[in-house]
Formats: sequence, structure tokens, C-alpha cells
Amino acid sequence: MNAEPKQSLMQPWTNLAVPTLLWVLLWAELTPEWLLNDQYGYGLFVPVLGAYLIFRRWADRPMPEPSSRSAGLLWGLLAVVIILLYPARIIYNANADWRVLTWVQALLTLGITIGFLSYWGGRPWIRHFLPAIIFWLFANPWVVTIEKPIVTGLMTMVASWVVESANLMGVFAERSGNVIRLSNGLVSVEEACSGVRSLQSTLMASYFLGELLRFTWPVRGMLITAAAAFAVLFNYTRTLILTVITARQGGEAMERWHDPAGYMVFIMSLMALLLLTALAQWLRHDYRGAIDGTRPPEDYHPRLLPIQPLIFAMVTMLATIPAAWFWYEWREQPTQFSGWNLDWDNVDEQIQFDPINPRIEEVLHYSEGSLARWKGPGKLEWMAYFLRWDSARAAQLGGIHRPEACLPAGGWELVRQDDNFIWTSPEGLELVFNTYEFEGNGDHIYVFYCQWDKTNFPYFEKAGRLQLDRLTDSWHGERKDGKIKLEIFVYNARTRAEALSALKDILKDSIEPELNQSS
Repeated sequence: MNAEPKQSLMQPWTNLAVPTLLWVLLWAELTPEWLLNDQYGYGLFVPVLGAYLIFRRWADRPMPEPSSRSAGLLWGLLAVVIILLYPARIIYNANADWRVLTWVQALLTLGITIGFLSYWGGRPWIRHFLPAIIFWLFANPWVVTIEKPIVTGLMTMVASWVVESANLMGVFAERSGNVIRLSNGLVSVEEACSGVRSLQSTLMASYFLGELLRFTWPVRGMLITAAAAFAVLFNYTRTLILTVITARQGGEAMERWHDPAGYMVFIMSLMALLLLTALAQWLRHDYRGAIDGTRPPEDYHPRLLPIQPLIFAMVTMLATIPAAWFWYEWREQPTQFSGWNLDWDNVDEQIQFDPINPRIEEVLHYSEGSLARWKGPGKLEWMAYFLRWDSARAAQLGGIHRPEACLPAGGWELVRQDDNFIWTSPEGLELVFNTYEFEGNGDHIYVFYCQWDKTNFPYFEKAGRLQLDRLTDSWHGERKDGKIKLEIFVYNARTRAEALSALKDILKDSIEPELNQSS
């Protein structure tokens, strides 16, 4: 069948380039998260693996379905998606952590791809190519409203299982939140230990293998279910081993084994999945393999759209990149302060600096950070994190990790959140601290938490990232550029007033505003 007898050599490639460019624009937005977030590092491989699956599907594509459909609907849908790309990219530049936005863009891109498939080859082509194209959706990070309860549930479940197993093995252990308490140390069940990291990558691998070998959908569902079970089972085993190592050899030994054990879990999950896949392939009755069918005739061509409007469509897609840049150049307002610093020498003469847990850096993606401890006045003991972000995109992906969300996972219980404390320097720099009171681990602490950036982004007003907040941030050109975080823990304070009075003295002596030379 030759639906376009006078096709130019460029016409097929131009038709293919339009939906491909939509996917590439999506991947360009996702790349920072793939690079910064180990949990989704596998996303770097998804575009190439998906393209390989589509290439194999091309070899046994069915004959196009004869159709008299007009291209008007497809052009209309494409125009709508291109128009939506402009506000989407502007909003994304201020909200790289808003995964709902990238999922909407991914589904719109998938819809346009289906529209092109329908025009090129009708329903046979949609049925044939769609399973391979769907694989590209695995590159998208999970939406937080889905990911968070899964992560929390897995961490709680793994911690409970490990405590029960350790006690059966004669190792004293008890659970406090997501922390396993031993007689000589602690084991924190984080995302890596809960299984969510290997779960996501193993689910991707299971779908890839199912599509590569063209298993039936029930078999693919079995592979995906087994992949999830393998990830949780092996991570439970990993956490149990780390717990026993900590109990017998101490925390330093556990730190040495933490990352190697994580890699071992992924390899074991993948090997188990490959063995199960090989078993399913051996038991199958159709023996179809990855490619089935005869080679199409040489004059076998789909229906194609004309080149000129497609080129115009691609130019308008690419124009979203400079358009978003000009938007923020126009909307961003000059500020008085480019940042501020904490002079540790003026905090305390006997201050002690500790290394920050590398896994905190993996989550927050900060550029530079300090963890300090000191004592006084009186019986007060202090601990403070000071973190700075040079990249606005990294600051967005680091999210807003707040004490009321993070500390309970470590066994602390929120007693009360008090009124915000506002401190202003003589130069006019304003720092707003959320204030908290926690109990746990036999201690009572006050926490003072401040996040700041040079656009005066009001972190202190937001317990979460609401949709209206995100749109407002984009409208005002607030990209969280120059974000700084100061989180201070005060131990042994009898009252909030005592802790607050000592904090004011520290801030007065140690905060150094940095004036914006261009303002």
C-alpha cells in the first residue's frame, strides 16, 4: 500500500520528528531530576531503551488501515498542545519539583503520539506500537501524592519486619518511627532501605523485559508483581543484615556496608527477575520471540503529513525555551540582598563541626553545607545545619523538607508549633523562623527553622507546596534562586523564651548580610 506515492525523502523523517521533539522537550525537563536524584537515575536509560523497543516493533509493523480521516483533528490537537507548552515551561522553571506538571505534559505528548500513529496507520498501528511507547512513561518520577504513602508504608513495614526478625535472632531491637534502636546504636530505614529505589527501577526493568519478549499481558502483570515483591524482600534482607552488623560491629561498620549492600540488592532483584523471565520464556507455548511477522514490501508506506506545517510546529515548540527565559528576565525584580552568611567564629569559640550524612546531601542537593555543635550559655546545647544552593533548579528539586515532616521519621514527636519568630538585621535583612517543640529519645528540643532566597520567597507561610502558590511563584518570577536554609536545634532549654533569647544573641553576632551590587 502506498498512501503517498510522491513522498520526498524528508517527509517521513519530518513526520517522525514532531512527536519525537515533544518527548525530547519532556526529557530535557526531567534530566536534572535524573542526575540529582539517585532514586530516578535509571531515567537516563529509558529514552534509549524505549527507542530500541519501538525499532523492534517497526520490523513487524502491520499494514496501515485504509482511512479517509482528515488531518484537521490532529492539527488542532497539536496546536493546543504547543500553546499549552508555553505556560507549562514557564511554570516548570519555578517548580521543577511539581511532578504533576511533567505527568500532564507526558500524557499530552502520549496523546499526540497516538494521534500521529492513528493518522499514519490507523488502529492497527496504535495497537502495535503503543505498548513500546508506554515504556517511556517510566522515565517520569512518581507523583508525590502516590510516592509518599508508598515510601512511608514501605519504611514502616521494613522497620517492623526487621525488629521482629532481629529479636528472634537474639539481637535487641525496637522501632521508633522509621528508626531501629539497638543497644549500641541506631539504624535509620530511609528511602534506600525501604525498597522504593530498587522498586521503581525493577518495575521499569520488568516492563522492558515483558515488552522485549512480547509476553501476554497476564504474564507481564506477573513479572511486574514479582519485581515489586523482589525489591521489598531483598531490601528487608539488606536492612536486617545492616542491623545485625550495627549490633555486633558498631555504626562505622554499618556505614561501610550501607552503599555496597544497596548495589547488591539491585543486582539480586535484577537477577531474580531475569531468572523468572527466562522461566516464563521457557514455559510459553507460542514461541513468538521478540519479532514476529514477515518483512513488509519495499513500497510499504504510511500516510504522511506535509513538511512545511510540521517544520513550523517544531519551531514553535523550540521557541518555548527562549520564551520562558525572557519571561523570568522580565518578571524577576532586583533585590536588596544577594544572600547572607553565618560567621561561625562569632557563634562560639568552642564550636565543633561534624560531617553531614551523605544521604542528606543526596536528598537536598545543596551546593555547600555545614553541621555545627556547641554549648552555652548555661546548660543549653546547640546543633545547626546551614545549607546553601547555587542552582535554582537543585533548590526546587530539594523541596521543602520541614521539621514536622522529617523529624517524626527519626522518632521525634511534635509537641507544638508556635508563632513564627521574625529577626531583622540592622541592614534590613529579614529572616523568618518557624518554631517547633519536639519530644523523643529522652530529650526535649526546640527547633528554629528558616528558609530564605533573594526573591523573598515566603517559605514560612507554606507548610506544603499548594497549586496556587506554584502559579503565583511563576507569575512573580520566583525560582528560589540563592536559597539558604538555617535549621537550629536547642537542647536543655526550660522554655521557648529561654531558647529564643539565646538565639537572638547568636543571630545578632553572626549573621552577615550580602548586599546585591546591582540593586
